[in-house]
Amino acid sequence: MTVVDRQTDLVIEGRPGCANSFAREAILLVNPQLRVASHLHSPAQVLEGLRLGKPVVVLIRRPSDAIVSEASRFDDIDLRDELNSFVRFYDRLLPRAEETVVATFERVTSRFGDVVKAVNAHFGTSFESFPDDDPSSRERVFAKLVEYNRAVGIGEGRAAVPGQARDERAAQVRSMLADPELATLMGRAEEIYLRFTAFER
Repeated sequence: MTVVDRQTDLVIEGRPGCANSFAREAILLVNPQLRVASHLHSPAQVLEGLRLGKPVVVLIRRPSDAIVSEASRFDDIDLRDELNSFVRFYDRLLPRAEETVVATFERVTSRFGDVVKAVNAHFGTSFESFPDDDPSSRERVFAKLVEYNRAVGIGEGRAAVPGQARDERAAQVRSMLADPELATLMGRAEEIYLRFTAFER
């Protein structure tokens, strides 16, 4: 986690499970000199970045998928709390969304170069674009994530990379999210997702 300050070159923020780690490692792979503020998972980081005049990317993913991703990594996730946090995060940023580059999980993980180009176009930066058509670049990003996970003692199934252990846990969490008691909250989260992604460039 890195807090934005006057020396920051780029802010990348989103709720957990929205490809925060992939985006950070992908931009640093092709722009290793950049100072990237990320992983606070707080709207305050985005707002401070805008106040300081920094380029800001806000990551977002369909709420059910984002929460399944996060809850499949950690056992102590309260699904209701996560849904409420998702709604609060994006609802607070919605009035400023047009000032940022909004990027969906799918775009980040498949066409991150397009996200970088959108940042350059919107903020007048000249960051090197990620080579989307080079599979080895994606492999290098995932290798960095695996390397980091090992260094800090995060095992398979908890890492911010795909894996069978996570897939099995994800299926359980998805069935829990289908609880009718969460339906109203899930609807609010889906609504804010649709409103926010309308600003994707």
